[in-house]
Amino acid sequence: MSRRRSLLRPRYALLLVALLIGGGLASTSTPPGSATLPKVQLTSGTDTSPSTTSAASIYLSNWSNMQAIWMAPKLNQTETATYGPRIAELHYSGDWGVNQIVDYTGFYRDETDHVKYDQPQNFTTTGYLDENGVLHGSYGTYSGSSTPIQMQRDFVMVPNEPFMVVRYTLTNPSSTTSYNWNVLDQVHVNNTNTADNVSGSYDSTRKTLFANMTASGQYVVFVGALQTPGSYQVGNDSDCTPTDATASAWCQFDSTGSLHGNSSISMPNVDLGFQNQVTIAPGTSQTLYYYMGISSTMTAAQSAADTARAQTGSYWYTTTASDYSTWLAAGKTISTTDSGVNTAYLRNLVVMKNSQNPGDGLFPAATNPGSYGYKAWVRDSSFDAMALDAAGHYAEAKQYWEWMAANQESGGYWHTTYDLWSGGYVSFVEPEYDSVGEFLVGVLKHYQDTGDSTFLADVWPAVEAGANFIQDNVGSYDLGPEDNSIWEQTDQYNTFTTAFYVAGLRAAARLALDESSSSDADAWNGAASTILSGIQRSYSWNPPGEFNDTTGYYNQGVTSSGSPDTTIDSSSDELIALGDIDASSERAAQQISTVEQALTHDTWGIARYEGDTYYDTSPYSPAGNEAGSAEPVWPNMTMLVALYEVYTGQTSNALSRLQWYAGVSGVGYMPPGEAVSWQTDQPIVSTMSEPFTAAAFLMTALAYTGQYDPRVYPTSVNASAEATMVETTTPANDWPQWNNVPYYNDNNSSASGSTMTTIRRAYISNDSSNLYLRADNASGSLSGYSASPEFAMMIYGQDFEHSSSLNSTTTGYFGGTLDHPMNYLFARWSDSTTYSEFEVNSSGGWTFVTNLSTQAPQWDTTTGRWELELPTADMSSSGTPAAGAYSYLYVEMAYDNPSTSS
Repeated sequence: MSRRRSLLRPRYALLLVALLIGGGLASTSTPPGSATLPKVQLTSGTDTSPSTTSAASIYLSNWSNMQAIWMAPKLNQTETATYGPRIAELHYSGDWGVNQIVDYTGFYRDETDHVKYDQPQNFTTTGYLDENGVLHGSYGTYSGSSTPIQMQRDFVMVPNEPFMVVRYTLTNPSSTTSYNWNVLDQVHVNNTNTADNVSGSYDSTRKTLFANMTASGQYVVFVGALQTPGSYQVGNDSDCTPTDATASAWCQFDSTGSLHGNSSISMPNVDLGFQNQVTIAPGTSQTLYYYMGISSTMTAAQSAADTARAQTGSYWYTTTASDYSTWLAAGKTISTTDSGVNTAYLRNLVVMKNSQNPGDGLFPAATNPGSYGYKAWVRDSSFDAMALDAAGHYAEAKQYWEWMAANQESGGYWHTTYDLWSGGYVSFVEPEYDSVGEFLVGVLKHYQDTGDSTFLADVWPAVEAGANFIQDNVGSYDLGPEDNSIWEQTDQYNTFTTAFYVAGLRAAARLALDESSSSDADAWNGAASTILSGIQRSYSWNPPGEFNDTTGYYNQGVTSSGSPDTTIDSSSDELIALGDIDASSERAAQQISTVEQALTHDTWGIARYEGDTYYDTSPYSPAGNEAGSAEPVWPNMTMLVALYEVYTGQTSNALSRLQWYAGVSGVGYMPPGEAVSWQTDQPIVSTMSEPFTAAAFLMTALAYTGQYDPRVYPTSVNASAEATMVETTTPANDWPQWNNVPYYNDNNSSASGSTMTTIRRAYISNDSSNLYLRADNASGSLSGYSASPEFAMMIYGQDFEHSSSLNSTTTGYFGGTLDHPMNYLFARWSDSTTYSEFEVNSSGGWTFVTNLSTQAPQWDTTTGRWELELPTADMSSSGTPAAGAYSYLYVEMAYDNPSTSS
């Protein structure tokens, strides 16, 4: 091992293997289960409704080569509306970064009352994606007044087809009056080179308008009508003289309500439009369907138009719904007592599916580009991919993990942000190294779920480079390399990042065993233990750790100069979410209690950190003061507390936080932005919707329903504490002395299938003469002496001198495989009073050597705990192990099945 450090720096460093998850100081008492803040319990069996705030921008994808963005008239409160609700962007795989359109918009005229509604920026509007893949766009008031017809403009981007289908639903709520309603459906294409003309044309057979931009190196955009159009126009968008034959479609519609029917044009600036007028009887609705798409050539565009027009508009909506139903069913679903939570789960998944660029697999920071543009944070996208893996949508997650592997820097890390469309590096706050650990965790979870050995082989070099980057940069503070994550404000040893260092190294070690690289596994497990020791160290020590033992929480971090940053920060809860710190430990309970006391608003919401002014008075706030106060609550931080509640059995609280999330979601249960105003209970629009926020909700909902565990359990941990334990023949009296000895968790089930021999915790310490070990089983009870079912307590160990003259084996006493070659076995069977030592013989089997004179291991039938002491001299070929020597230990229980005698 390259590093063998321990929390309490004992004389002997003992490495404990085959016990999973290192986490926190031991506590034999039941920790407090929740904070002392009063709770207002949300009611189960309810249908939580979302907020009244709509997302201002939503992505649509055909899952293969086309992505569009729907936008409201304003992206945030600081904008002046210049466009109405529309498809504002259309991106195509041939050149993802170029928006191929200026806008694709609907315009209206009331021909009964002679009122024009063709300045769509004057509309209030809402939009959301449902679980059928339908983007619902609803029109509200126009210049503050209601309209006589209720208007809906919906979209489906048909999976794996190069077009979207638009549906206008026009409803007349009047019981007495019919209305003649006029509609213009128009696309204005974006020619990026005005020196080249766009060739516009109308195909009367196909009832399709084409804008051929291939002369400027672009593509062919087309729009078609799925009913007979009243009129059409291939227009010069620069010409707004309505009497001109080639004038813009909108200018003609605004003037007369009809279009000239120009069928051909060659101009730099082209729009395409269809006009239809319908009569809507009292209490009825009328629908109109159009399609709009893009192809690389005119021939391909004509073929796509033929495909679109071969079916009805309703067919394409049904087909899209079927495709989404199949996709959702291929993954995991949830069923809670709250239908709002269940609906939010499905729609959050659909938002993530549509947000992911099908070309490179990256996710935008937010579906609203007004604040963060088209930057993709590696951290955020990593969480998004983890959530898709958790939900069983492995192909989407795999694409992202492979992108990360292909774009890793030579040093083993990643830059902070990349361009969504090209995947190229975009300069931003550097460095942010949490993504290294996130990649390692994500690869492990994907591999564990899929068993895809080809995938692991492909990304293995990136796993090695990432794990080595963390290990090689564990400096004098034992905390790994410093960085600016997660809040991008201070370059220091941030606890959030160190949490992912530990989990990432543990994940890499597990992967190393599958890649037959035990030396890597040992080195990375050792580095993880070193960092965890630094995290657990008191902030008042020198060097300082990250645990604030004065108050009982994990600080925001340690500064570059070695001073503790004592800010109460909810992102430190990631230590618990990942399993670095055992959720049932006293330290975890203290951490959550401190965060809840300091950062709770709106009963269930959790803010980032004390005094946070982002979205309030901070000059860096994306759209000024959207929150109305300091410390807006962040749903992803709230979900970290919910995970703790899931882990500790506080399921009613966890459900209440999921319900809170549904309640602060946007219209239609769209994921909130980064934050929520606790003054108004409304989500922040400028970063809405954030896929990262959706990811946090999805993973927590799956954990709540027992379908996902974000924690990473290590294959081995450095275990050491300098403490002498006294083993008596009444072990129930011995347990309090173990309270300050570190324990290590295991998440494996016993091969026997019995919880009696499933080890959940192991505590270990040593002094100059003996090793002391305690193990707690999962059942909380053990058979009595010679009682059925019988069991054995077994410790395999290596020679402290690692002498090559000793025989060794990786085969256990009962035939199981050990992670490392072992030299010794010490065991007691529950029907025996002796404490037996075995050594490996020349054939690789186990040979009885002697019964130790040391007191035999003892157990407590009422708690399922057992303890032993083992002279270290019995594990040393020299008779006296040197200071600093170490051994791998494998702790095991054997079970005598009473029904099979096996």
